[in-house]
Amino acid sequence: MKNKLLDLSVSLGSSTADLNKTLKSAGQMGIGGSKNIADFTELVTKVSVAFDMSAEDTGKSMADIQSI
Repeated sequence: MKNKLLDLSVSLGSSTADLNKTLKSAGQMGIGGSKNIADFTELVTKVSVAFDMSAEDTGKSMADIQSI
C-alpha cells in the first residue's frame, strides 16, 4: 500500500498527507481491501482536481452518493 501511495503522489501531484486523509476516509466508509482503498483514493483525487474541490469535500460527497 505504501508503494501505491507514493506512486499516486507522484502521478497525481498530490501530497502523501492529502492522500492519507483520503485513505482514512475510505476506511471510515467501510471500503475494504487494499486495491479497493487505493482505487477509491485515486478516484477521489482525480475528481477533486477535475472539479476544483478539496479531497475532503470530494470524499464526503462520494460517501453521500454511496449512502443513497
